[in-house]
Amino acid sequence: MIQDFYHSTTVEKADQMAPALTLGKVIKRLAPADYRLERMIFQFPSAYSKLSAVIAETPKSTLQAVMLLLAWKSYEEFLTVTPPLVRLLSRLC
Repeated sequence: MIQDFYHSTTVEKADQMAPALTLGKVIKRLAPADYRLERMIFQFPSAYSKLSAVIAETPKSTLQAVMLLLAWKSYEEFLTVTPPLVRLLSRLC
């Protein structure tokens, strides 16, 4: 049923479930200063813990390269020069 797909939890438990994602910290930085989130809903919560494990095991330089590529792809249409690292990463993906 619906409980199989959605999981309601506290922010603290979400941080425990997926520590590499630091969800509580991200929400706190993006939300208005006076906003307090007590509960959050996850779709497929096991995926978040698996993603957290992958992130924790991935070298920082790899994560930074992926983030650089994703940022570049988001703004690509507004940019005129493609850095060599982005060209290399684009060919690999």
